[in-house]
Order: sequence, then C-alpha cells, then structure tokens
Amino acid sequence: MVTVRQYINPSEAELDKTLLEEAGIPVFLADENSMSVGYGGVLGGVRLQVEDADLERARRVLDEREGVTPLTDDFIPPEEPPVIEPPAAPVPTPETKEEWIDTFFSGGVVLLAAFAIIALVFLVMGGFVFITLGSLAILFLAGGLVALVVRFIFPKGGNDAGRDSKR
Repeated sequence: MVTVRQYINPSEAELDKTLLEEAGIPVFLADENSMSVGYGGVLGGVRLQVEDADLERARRVLDEREGVTPLTDDFIPPEEPPVIEPPAAPVPTPETKEEWIDTFFSGGVVLLAAFAIIALVFLVMGGFVFITLGSLAILFLAGGLVALVVRFIFPKGGNDAGRDSKR
C-alpha cells in the first residue's frame, strides 16, 4: 500500500475515501485511530492509502474528481415522500355514568345472591349462619367494586379490531 494523501481533518479523508471507493479503487485509511486519541497532528494525520497499481488512477480521481458530477447551481433536492401514519386504534364508545352505576349495582347483587345460595346450602345441611346488616353491606360493596374493576379491565363490547363484525 502506498500513501496518496495525508489529512489533518478525518472528515476530508473519509470524503476522499468514498470518492475512491465509488471509482472502484480499494482504499485504506492508516492512522485514523490516532486522530481520535489526539495524536493525529503530531504523527502526520490520517493517511489515505491505495495499492501500488492504483496510485496514478487514485491521484487522477482525487485531482480531477474523475467520475464525479457536481450538482448544478439550480439543483433542488427532491421532496421527501409524505409520512404515512398508521391507522388509529378503534376507540371504544364512551360509557355513561349510568352504565357504571348499573355495573356496580349488578356486581353487588350477584355477590349477595352467591352468598345467599351458600348460606342456604349450609342451613339445609344443618349448619348455622349469622348475618348482620353491616356484613351484607360490605358484601354488596365488595361485589360492586369487583364488578367495576372487571369492567374496567375488560370493557363492554371488547376489542373488535381483529374480528369480523357482521351481524
């Protein structure tokens, strides 16, 4: 390998390296890591090297910018294609306050009914059940809260985005 040019500015070396590679000339940048350490100026900078056989052609490409067509003064870059936004996820229909109240009430009634069935089974089997008004209220509240949490996690109607909704 033989040095074609030396550079203090690594960006210029990269630019010329790209020009030579585009012309089909294999290129190597020697001492490019010394620039990142801070010794580039002391050691002579980055060296652009090519094969001995490609030396004259490389000099010609760099001197004359052979094969490189500069942009005209009236060049206008092409417009970027418009960004295509992904379709928005379907928004569930807003629920009314009455629907949430109905859910709470239904959950409370269902838990009270379940407790009543269990209590009835205990009574039939000869057991004893002691119920107070406070314990019934707590059961009702717990059932309503559980129903609200379940409804919040699994909204009414679910997500129909992936299903065929023909009815």
